[in-house]
Amino acid sequence: MQEKVTSNTTTAQAAEFIPVTIWPHPWPSQSAWRAMIFAADARKTSKGTIRGNGLIEAGAIRRVGRRVLVNPPRFFAWVDSQGAGK
Repeated sequence: MQEKVTSNTTTAQAAEFIPVTIWPHPWPSQSAWRAMIFAADARKTSKGTIRGNGLIEAGAIRRVGRRVLVNPPRFFAWVDSQGAGK
């Protein structure tokens, strides 16, 4: 069976990502996901630029149009790395 290749990503690699709306774990909740996705991008405020939380740089989330996909192993690796500097 031939795999379809789109933008340097095969369908097998894309299968690692699941939609946030069907997240199978009890944590984080849908509202927590919404907050983390909002904070993923750097944004400008009247006091300057606020850095993103690093989810995109870690490869944990990917936006496809309006849909947000998450890679569970990368997400949990990102969670583990959040307390490493303290």
